[in-house]
Amino acid sequence: MSVGRYTLLGEIGAGGMATVHLARLRGPMGFVKTVAVKRLRQTLASEKGFVEMLVDEARLGARIQHPNVVSTLDVVIRPDEVLLVLDYVHGESLARLLAVAREENRDVPIPIVAAIVVDGLHGLHAAHSTRDETGTPL
Repeated sequence: MSVGRYTLLGEIGAGGMATVHLARLRGPMGFVKTVAVKRLRQTLASEKGFVEMLVDEARLGARIQHPNVVSTLDVVIRPDEVLLVLDYVHGESLARLLAVAREENRDVPIPIVAAIVVDGLHGLHAAHSTRDETGTPL
């Protein structure tokens, strides 16, 4: 499925409000970039409050500059579609890591758990300390 310059390749995650897809951004002269696209569920795309929440998320995400926060690259709004285009981060998801540990009846090693939590907290701190152009906290 294509939406503008973005070709959605397959779903890689889902939540209550949106699905996340692996996608390709196609530009001029053969430019191609792999991205992630967060797609508001179609049942919510016509509801102003949900569209505003997703766009607010995009505005904030575009301002946060931190290695532990995925960058927002673009927003696409159409009558029946709302998409956030995000940098794609290649690798295993935390959900997959936990599923494999459960399947093997093993615990995730404490140093790995600690590193994930610490990195997540650094990203959360970046989000909470983000300011607008005038220095006002967002």
